Amino acid sequence: MTRSAQRLQGRAIDQQSPPPWRRPEPQFCIRKVLDPDPQVGADSRCVSFILLCRGQSMTCLITREALEAYFWPAPGAADGRMIKVFRDGFSRIEATAQRKLLARPSAHLELTAADFSKSR
Repeated sequence: MTRSAQRLQGRAIDQQSPPPWRRPEPQFCIRKVLDPDPQVGADSRCVSFILLCRGQSMTCLITREALEAYFWPAPGAADGRMIKVFRDGFSRIEATAQRKLLARPSAHLELTAADFSKSR
């Protein structure tokens, strides 16, 4: 290999991101808990789910109004449909939960339609 090729290869290696063990840990870590599954509340006005945050499990709620406004199930959809809509939109729900907890840490989290509004 020529010297110029070695220099170019060295630059490419230097410009790569640091290895995982050298990357800083995130300040806030939220992990989803797969079991128990999300549950529709007894009054069908919310879906409850569990998130693991900083090593502790936290029960969270998302209102039916938020799901209907931003994830588009039919108004008055059956519980099974609400769970499917929740699962399909979970990455967005999780990101919103993380933002809300960063802004206002608490032991209980309830996501409403206002939390998904673009004006926030």
